[in-house]
Amino acid sequence: MIGDSAFADIRAGEDADEMYLLRRTLAFVWPYDDRQRLIGEHVYEDTASREISRPDPTDVITAERAAELLAPEIDRILP
Repeated sequence: MIGDSAFADIRAGEDADEMYLLRRTLAFVWPYDDRQRLIGEHVYEDTASREISRPDPTDVITAERAAELLAPEIDRILP
């Protein structure tokens, strides 16, 4: 199970204006009871897969730009 440290800010102690990319392999397991009701969640991390790098700034978009790009999909009425 992943502890709180796995989701900690990877920029701790670094320049807060820098952008970092964290890549890792996670496995999520959702157990169900006999009546098919979700009864929990287990998250596992392959710690050997963790890679921290600095992405090319041209590959990074702001939250505002992401919202603008996704708005047509979010606002779309499904059949």
